[in-house]
Amino acid sequence: MIAAFGLAAAVLASGSRLVAAAGAGFALATLGGYLLSVWTGLFGFKEIRTTAGIVAGVIEVAAFAALAAVAAAPAAAGQQAGRALGGGRLPARLQAGIPGAGPAVAGRPGVPVAALVTVLAAAGATWYGFLAHTRSHPTVRLAGALALAADGLAAVLLATPPLQQPAVPMPGGPVPSAAATQAEGTHPSGTLLGLLSMAAALIHFSVIEQHWTEYWLYGAFFIAVGLAQLGWALAIPAAPVRWLLYGGVLGNALVVITWIVTRTVGSLVGPAATMPARAGFGDLVATAMQVLIVGGCLALLSRRLAPTGWRAGYTPMIAALIVMPFLVLALYSAVGGSPFVSMVG
Repeated sequence: MIAAFGLAAAVLASGSRLVAAAGAGFALATLGGYLLSVWTGLFGFKEIRTTAGIVAGVIEVAAFAALAAVAAAPAAAGQQAGRALGGGRLPARLQAGIPGAGPAVAGRPGVPVAALVTVLAAAGATWYGFLAHTRSHPTVRLAGALALAADGLAAVLLATPPLQQPAVPMPGGPVPSAAATQAEGTHPSGTLLGLLSMAAALIHFSVIEQHWTEYWLYGAFFIAVGLAQLGWALAIPAAPVRWLLYGGVLGNALVVITWIVTRTVGSLVGPAATMPARAGFGDLVATAMQVLIVGGCLALLSRRLAPTGWRAGYTPMIAALIVMPFLVLALYSAVGGSPFVSMVG
């Protein structure tokens, strides 16, 4: 526990990719120890599978994914400038990375804080799914959905870098390349895609327990999909590069196809192999968001989706406000909140 808190503090304070990699390794090792203790026993002790253990395991997987994404992300231009100005010290990197520095520094804590918030949102959504088996008051369920939606969408906004104006050629200086000019204007659209991916991920996390209870492979599928969508949601706002966009198209298209098959034929494996599942509000919302992600990625790949001017600055917040109510209602439906039914995904 002390080591975990120490690594978390170090990642938040330094933003170091090396420290993030160490944290990812620690989370993976902790998860491995837990699984060994459940399956075969460890040091003469065999763990009993409990709800708390499952939630803790999901937290560790989410922590590994988030920290691995931070460790693998390319260094931002502001961080590189900070190293040149201040020898890699945190204040210099912050000042170099955010125009105006000063009060604006606190407004964009950046990817490490976003990763921490994402882990909390994933763990909270997993726990939230257990409310389907309780008689909690509808107000409690709705409040939980609101908190999770705000937490997850805020993580994407935290991971979004400050908007930069397109490069303007200086008299007598080099002319900026077309690729560089386009890249500076793409992150508002990347943020929109990240918000949609985060919303779909939280919906999938909220039904892990329901599907795991039915068949472990169903639950494992939702864990894998949710983690991939979480990592992609944090990466795409800051770096809408082509391989990430292609990955978003392929991954979300496969999930949409899987949803269509399970609603028309069955799951093909397990106890529901030949039984088509019902379409619920939550899975319809998640599927619609994934279809929008596919379309948005294709538009970005063709450079047809890049807001400019005053719209670019307001796009992320407006998009979050639009996604929010759909995510709240989808989460609420995942735990059987009236008039919705549970067992969605």
